[in-house]
This record gives sequence, structure tokens and C-alpha cells, in this order.
Amino acid sequence: MLRSTAVLASFVILLAVGGASPAHAQDPAPGATLTGIALDTLDLTTPEGRRALLRRRPFVPQATPPYTGERTLFYGVRASQVAEGSQVLLVPPSEVPTLSPATFQAASWLVHPDAPSESLGEVRYFSGGQDVRLGRSTVLPYDDVRLHLDEGVSVQPGDQLLAVRASRKIEHVGQVMIPTGVLEVQRVDDSGAVARLVRDYSKVELGNQIVPMRTFPLEAGVYPGDTPSRFSARVLAFEERKELYLPGDRLFIDAGAADGLAVGDEFRAMAGAADGWEGADAGDFQVVGLRDGTATLRILQSRLPSAIRPGMTVVLTRAMP
Repeated sequence: MLRSTAVLASFVILLAVGGASPAHAQDPAPGATLTGIALDTLDLTTPEGRRALLRRRPFVPQATPPYTGERTLFYGVRASQVAEGSQVLLVPPSEVPTLSPATFQAASWLVHPDAPSESLGEVRYFSGGQDVRLGRSTVLPYDDVRLHLDEGVSVQPGDQLLAVRASRKIEHVGQVMIPTGVLEVQRVDDSGAVARLVRDYSKVELGNQIVPMRTFPLEAGVYPGDTPSRFSARVLAFEERKELYLPGDRLFIDAGAADGLAVGDEFRAMAGAADGWEGADAGDFQVVGLRDGTATLRILQSRLPSAIRPGMTVVLTRAMP
């Protein structure tokens, strides 16, 4: 009897450990890989798991598809999503333009004092829903505003317009115009047009001017390449006055579309150029906006921040095809 009981107990234990029906078997939780490190063994929702991940640095990329230049984007996920099967996504360069539409639309530009106005009107006042007690003048995303359009200007629902504000005037150079946001026309009536702020780049305010929306000129997967040209231009001014200019800051040069430049072209900043010496390599710039006689550049790399100043020379190094 004792022997029979022992055999029965062993059989029950075997069923509990390894004899479960396939219908009740659980598949292993999906894992994720971060630059070659498996995360399925790490619980990144805990401090211990995150410290364990840090101890595995430096990360060594594995099986990364080859690409040209620093054009690959990585989209991460929250730590709590790792257990749900999320993974780091490697976006191929063929799907990514050399700069984003938002970077292009947010690029400021210079206006010469004698140049004809591009304004189509202005943002006049809020259209319903505003808090009159606060009397705010700042337009927030998804606010509806009433537009005052100049005579002869016609818009339709769905049209997008660019709100801009006039910034500082630079003597002998021009006035800086800064895009503040994108307005989408919602309806048109006898009183004019009502538009909604669908994207903001800077502080959008009542009184901002309205100009036509600019068409994004780039295609995904098209990048600048090395060029034998030694075309050079001079830095006229920066969008803002700062002690040090760093990556992301914008500036203006005295060359533009009339000189054959294109959005996406890249320049190298040369500080201290003189006869017989091209100067010191101070950083890399990229064309993000274009006018006939001027161009807007943003700083990609700043190797000598203290040397980047108005009046310095920039040399074309990479040109769009």
C-alpha cells in the first residue's frame, strides 16, 4: 500500500512538472534586441534591470544593415512595452529624407526692406471657446482663430497657411521672419475665414502674419554627396544673438537659389580664413531654407563654437544631386 501511494505521488508530480496538456502550454514571452543585446532576460521596469543593462555597455551593434552616412533613425519603446513584444526599429535610409518637413517649414528667412510683402493677412482674434477672463493672446494647438485676409486673397477649407512673426531687424542685412505654426482653414463665411492651429513651431500669437505654405522639396532616400566645387559664401547674421552657437542654431548666408544652392546642401564653416590659408574647420552647416539671394542654414556640428560668428566663410562640401 505504501509503495502504491509513492508511485501515485510520483505520477502526480510528473504531471505537474512536465505532463501538462499542450493546450495549456505557454509560449515564451517575446523579447527585444537593443543594438545586439537581448532584453528578454532583463526586466527594465525595475531599477535592478536597468542597472544590469547599464553594466552591459558599451553596446556592440550586431547584424546592422549597411548604410551611407549618419542617416539611420532608431525609434525606441518604453521599458514597460518590452514584455509586450516591442522592439527597436531600424528605419532604412531609403525611407528618410535628409531633413524633416518640420525642420524645413520652421526655418526662418531674411526679408529685404524693399522686398514686396508676402503676407496674405493676419491672425485677428479667437473664434469661439476663448477664455475672455484671461484675455490671452497666445494661440495654442487646436485653437480656432479668425483670419483677416487681404483684399483679393481667397482660401478654401483644408488649405494650410503658415503663421509667421517679424523678428529683429539687422542693419544692412534685412528683417528676420520666424515661422510660428501651421494653420488649417476650417470654414469660410461672409466674415472671412476660420482656421485651426494644427502645428506650432514657436509662440503663435494674435497679430501674426499669414503667408503661403511652402512645399517640401525633398524626397526620401535622396542625400547630398561629395562635390569638387569650392563654392563659398559669407555668414550674414544669425537668427538670434548668442554668445555661443551650437547645433540646431540657424543663420543666413549671402548666397541662395540664384547661385544654384538647394535645400539639403551642406557647408563647412571656416574660421580665420586669409590669403594662403583657408582657415580652421569650425563646424558643419546644412541648408534648410532658400531664397533667391540668401539661404538659411542650421548648424549640424559645432567644433569651434567660439569661432562661429557673422562674417565668417562657409564652403560647400556636399551637394544635393
